[in-house]
Amino acid sequence: MEIAPLLRKCLENVIHSPPKQRSSRWISSSVPENRWNTPLASTSSPDYHVNNLCSPVLFQEALKHIPSNALTIELAPHCLLLAIIKRSLSTDCVHLNFMKRGTHNHINYFYTNLGKLYNEGANIDIMINYPQIEYPVPVSVPFISPLIASQWDHSQQWKIPTFEMFTQSGSAQQAKHEIDLNDSSEYSFIIGHQIDGRCLFPATGYLVLVWKTFAKLHNYEDYRQMSVLFEQVQIHRATICSLTTKLIFYVNILPTNGTFEIIENNTIIVTGKISLSEQLTMQKFHKHDEINSKDNNYLQTNEIYRDFNLRGYEYSGFFRGIKQINIDGTNGELTWNNDWISYLDTMLQVHLIPSKGLQLPTRIDSLRIDPKLHVESISSSSSSTCSVYVDYWNSLCFSGGIELIGLHCTGTSKKNKQQNTILESYLFTPFNNETIDNELNSCLYLILENTLTTTLSLCQIGNEKLTEEIFNFYSQQPSIKSFEYTLVTSLPAEEMNSKLNLIENLSS
Repeated sequence: MEIAPLLRKCLENVIHSPPKQRSSRWISSSVPENRWNTPLASTSSPDYHVNNLCSPVLFQEALKHIPSNALTIELAPHCLLLAIIKRSLSTDCVHLNFMKRGTHNHINYFYTNLGKLYNEGANIDIMINYPQIEYPVPVSVPFISPLIASQWDHSQQWKIPTFEMFTQSGSAQQAKHEIDLNDSSEYSFIIGHQIDGRCLFPATGYLVLVWKTFAKLHNYEDYRQMSVLFEQVQIHRATICSLTTKLIFYVNILPTNGTFEIIENNTIIVTGKISLSEQLTMQKFHKHDEINSKDNNYLQTNEIYRDFNLRGYEYSGFFRGIKQINIDGTNGELTWNNDWISYLDTMLQVHLIPSKGLQLPTRIDSLRIDPKLHVESISSSSSSTCSVYVDYWNSLCFSGGIELIGLHCTGTSKKNKQQNTILESYLFTPFNNETIDNELNSCLYLILENTLTTTLSLCQIGNEKLTEEIFNFYSQQPSIKSFEYTLVTSLPAEEMNSKLNLIENLSS
């Protein structure tokens, strides 16, 4: 053919010698398969391309070498062979072409098929079709996001997967607890946890909320049937309770490692770690001293909480749970009121006995609770009490089935309470027709005016009927910060104890 010499001459100017070798992935449709090892078919030479133009196309034979699940691209002005390829190849093959006759926007058609090619797994560098960008770009360059968003189809709603969908019980990992202090609520006793004139939610109350959530996560009907271990508990801030406002706590527990957090008012207030507990490990190494009820070196409930009251701990109700404790504060008895929040808080109070001033718990290294062992230890005693043992040197505290290690407290200052305004007046009192009350007030005022101290020690001898009037008078004076009252009387022991109990109740 006359075109063959002319084509060979032109290709010799384009294809330089030596020509490139044809790889095994190059399937030739112009040379029969039995001649693929000949010099004509082994290189991409001018002679090969002239033969490709002048020889018949062995298309069907070449398609036999295309494997299944292949990606075929037709490079031609029009996808003429698309129908033949679909009929000849496997059904799992993907066929693409970049040009099609009759298309109005050829550039859009080209880039659409490039996108299909990318979706099929082929990594293409689309940026080589654009000029190189020099940074920084001019300010006048528009944002690309509006161009992309305008092309999105928002007509169909798609469900977004969340974390809860991939867990067995998503609702059990986050629990909502509403705390109401009304009389009908199970948390009404918390109103007795008064510190410095304010009702603060107990630190142990946070732990019981986590305990309840953790039991629900492990399908326990009653949290008091599960032994737990708290570790690295950090209390970030205190929560003030009110009778008029409900407190809402959200407890989140990570099932993988037991890390928990408590959220109140969109703020994390407590963090730590909880896990299932094994049997108690420290109690058997600790020496327990027996409590001698006849020993006078034990402080009783009224004596303990009178000191607490002067320091700012205004406990009442269930939170006055320390029945007795020795002078060192290392051995005593706690009252069990069938409530875990108040009892655990009472154990924290034992740690505060040797301390000074007002302190609040901020960190607990470890707290292990075995409720079954605790109930058994209470059942073995004649009264609803349980012994408590404290080792201040090692920061250990044990009571029944509870093991507390590493309680850390932070000191805080008491707020200055505003005293009620007292209007004083100077009056001339005649020394006749005086009642005993007026005479008593005159004498007490004389003592007060001639006392230049805020600490008053008063000793009354006889006349026990005036005890309550004297105590009430000085307890209402704003200038007296500390009042020590002693009564010397010849009354029988029974009547004297009743008088002392009256004074104790008034002082608390």
